Amino acid sequence: MANLEYYASARWAVAEPGVILLGKFDRAIQQLIVLKEFYQAGARFHHMVDKIKEFNQENTLERIFCPEKPEQFIRRFAGEDLPVWPLAYNEEMEKVAVSLTAEALERMIPDKGPGLAFSRECTETIRQFAAYRVKVSDPNRPVIDRPQRVHHQTVEALHLLVLGLFNSPDYQVRWI
Repeated sequence: MANLEYYASARWAVAEPGVILLGKFDRAIQQLIVLKEFYQAGARFHHMVDKIKEFNQENTLERIFCPEKPEQFIRRFAGEDLPVWPLAYNEEMEKVAVSLTAEALERMIPDKGPGLAFSRECTETIRQFAAYRVKVSDPNRPVIDRPQRVHHQTVEALHLLVLGLFNSPDYQVRWI
């Protein structure tokens, strides 16, 4: 198995922008670099499929991580012979993803940088990541003081990428 592997994550919803992130994972040093992003308001599903195919032609994708719903999304990717890997993504998994993402960012690899890095081309991902706030579940805190989920689509796609690498049964990725 080669040390460099390519993965993607895809997030699509009718009323929100479509997002695809392309990541390169270096297994030898446990580093994930988000290389490219596709972020488009009003993206139709066929745009998502076309972009995933383009990414797959450039770098053969090991897996495409996406939410387990909507199911037609998964069936369409699978029907295109793409290596789709659906994941449960809910509030509990978001907490796990936040923790794993923070660990990867904090871990420095000598002469290589952090365990998670972003290409300069990923402008929307970087912007949303910088503005992202973890959801607060303190019922004593007034609603007005709680972080709101606005412009979070690329962060959810990043979470899917991190969760997929961490939870994949045949790829024993461990952030160290």
